[in-house]
Amino acid sequence: MKSKKWMIIVLVLLLIVIGIFLYKKWYQSKPDTFNYVENFDEYFLFKGEQTNVYFAFEPSEGGFKGSYALHSGESVVGLNNFTIEGSKPNYTIQYNYRDKKYEADFKGSISRDHIVGELLFSDRFVRKFGLGEKKYNLDLHVHRYTIPDYKERYSKQAFDSVVVHEGITFGSADGYYSEYILEKDGEVDYSKVLASVLKKVAKYTIVDLFSSPNKCELKMDVYEPKGDTIDRRPLLMMIHGGAFLIGHRKTEIIRQIAERKAREGWVVASIDYRLGFNPASGASIQRSAYRAVQDSRAALRYLVHYSNDFKIDTSNIYLGGTSAGAITALNTAFMEQNEAPDVIHKKKWGFKDLGLLDSGTNNYTDRFSIKGILNMWGAVHDTDIVSPEIPVIHFHGDKDRIVPYGVAIPFKNIDETITKHLLDSLCGSQAIHARLQSQGGSTELITYKGKDHEPHIRPEDGTIDQEIMDDINDKSSRFLCEQIQPKFEMEVKEQIGNVPVRFHLNSNKLLDFHFKVQNGILIAHDQSKHEIQVLWFAENDRSIKVLGVNSSKAFQSKEYSY
Repeated sequence: MKSKKWMIIVLVLLLIVIGIFLYKKWYQSKPDTFNYVENFDEYFLFKGEQTNVYFAFEPSEGGFKGSYALHSGESVVGLNNFTIEGSKPNYTIQYNYRDKKYEADFKGSISRDHIVGELLFSDRFVRKFGLGEKKYNLDLHVHRYTIPDYKERYSKQAFDSVVVHEGITFGSADGYYSEYILEKDGEVDYSKVLASVLKKVAKYTIVDLFSSPNKCELKMDVYEPKGDTIDRRPLLMMIHGGAFLIGHRKTEIIRQIAERKAREGWVVASIDYRLGFNPASGASIQRSAYRAVQDSRAALRYLVHYSNDFKIDTSNIYLGGTSAGAITALNTAFMEQNEAPDVIHKKKWGFKDLGLLDSGTNNYTDRFSIKGILNMWGAVHDTDIVSPEIPVIHFHGDKDRIVPYGVAIPFKNIDETITKHLLDSLCGSQAIHARLQSQGGSTELITYKGKDHEPHIRPEDGTIDQEIMDDINDKSSRFLCEQIQPKFEMEVKEQIGNVPVRFHLNSNKLLDFHFKVQNGILIAHDQSKHEIQVLWFAENDRSIKVLGVNSSKAFQSKEYSY
């Protein structure tokens, strides 16, 4: 008899264990298939003794309808539905849980942003789900999680117009002249230009022919988006071309690029620099290119020094240039002092020591670093000076006769019997691109097939080919946007079972970050540690969309699935 009783007891216990197992497996892991509210960007949190209740609702006929989740440490919980009927101050809350219906009474005020009043649960629900008390005095405010509008700056023209601050003096230095304005852009007859330059330098005595004792005042124009409110914008400094003989900061291509980039959210500076050299002296030509780099670096020091006034993010400085301006930009970014030509120190025949790269032009000593370059039909004297740390995008016509696409003597449009005695070979965009590729650098080469120097200019009439101009603008904007975007990756910091619940963003340059959780809810957000915690509502189709933002309000969006 006793053994029979024990068998019954064991059987009952076994049935209880099986029942508990089936209950946990079926009820606690299977979310409801229908949810009133799928968007939990705005939710309320009600904290019980052992259980937190996350819920969201929306207005419906006669009251509200919504969804809620009970969380007591699990990684995945099911969503359940509820309705609120009645009118202020008396409401009845009807809610479902595990295919059973419950009711609670609420006396107070309910709105989309605020719930205040007295909540009375049924005894059975309180005991079953560890809320601790039957009656609660609530004063709950919505947890609203919205992503700010960053105007899609840098990727689109987010501003309608720009402001141009013209003629800002950033320095002065010995030189021949600082601008040479042609009537219009287009193919240049350099034989006529050289004759004009000889007249300019002929002002000086034979003894001073190479020393250029004239003081040149150097100016820049600064473009910025009109109505912009952020206080740290990336800087793009543009340098015009013209063979170190002609040009000015208001050249049409420079103006178009500056206005476009400013409408995209950039601060853009367009600078003048010292021009002119003795056309009969190869050393004088090299010295002119070096002076341009000194002036470019002086302009950068000036802009960094006054970065608060111009609202510049000094950690995001980029250079761009066309022809001689691109040569100057590349040398400004890559050339070290020990790579400068020896002729900068030569004093024979009136040459004056030009000094160090960061000497002269102005007395500012602020430091800078270059984060990327727009190389438009430029070159360097030796590809050994380039390094993979600085990304470059190149634009070049493969039939360029003035600045070589590959490696060659420049100015093929002038009698080579003259140029080969005055000029050394230059390494153009194709050669620089190949060198950077071999170093593992970030480099992109845009080749305009069959195009000569300045591929955006129609050779027949000197007018701008707007299709090519737009292509240069579009691709340079895309390149700059890619560079300015914050870089980050998200890693799993903690799991419950095999379900990730805590995440960390790997980036030390994020100012802010935002999240959109699919089939889940963000329940903790530590901005300082770049960490979040997620409660999932489903076993499948779980994802987190991350928006990272840096100090320039540039953003990058990524989606991770779990």
